Amino acid sequence: YRRKYFGGLLVAPAIAVLFVMNIFPLLWSLGLSFFAYQSNQQTIRFVGLANYTKALTNDLAATANWNALVNTAMFVVFTVAAQMVVGFLLAMLFAKQFPLRKYLLILVLTPMMLSVVASGVFFSYYYDPTFGILSYFVNEITGGQFILMDNKVGAVAGIVFCDAWVWSPPGIPLVLAGLVSVPKYLYEAAA
Repeated sequence: YRRKYFGGLLVAPAIAVLFVMNIFPLLWSLGLSFFAYQSNQQTIRFVGLANYTKALTNDLAATANWNALVNTAMFVVFTVAAQMVVGFLLAMLFAKQFPLRKYLLILVLTPMMLSVVASGVFFSYYYDPTFGILSYFVNEITGGQFILMDNKVGAVAGIVFCDAWVWSPPGIPLVLAGLVSVPKYLYEAAA
């Protein structure tokens, strides 16, 4: 009897954490979307689909929603492409044997061990126009202050670079495992 449910018992804590951290908040926010809440009066009332109707039919809200959707799609395309390309190129680099390879690999994999908050703080200092590293180097070359987040192109490039730095390393071991597992005689035969 115990062996029959042993696998389910092993998976139960992970499913409980998934439910508490992901599924419950999603369902809760979906339920809240059917209510109108006014914080100044501390009142909440059921409005049904009125919030969705307002968001889809109001020109200002529809434009804002469409812009948010376009920006999200743009970030998804750019960040995933950057992560895949950088991760694959780094995996190709580390597939070869060279001196200090293990130590350099540890250094490259370090960003995935940092929290997202720590990475955000690091890049906020990196991009800071007053005393940031990037502004300092550009100021040495051009003689003027550099503000990366001053326009949309710079902001998108800065966010994509930060995201690629943080999320490219998890793909490296996957690609590297595939590259290293190919027998050497297949490369010799192909050559």
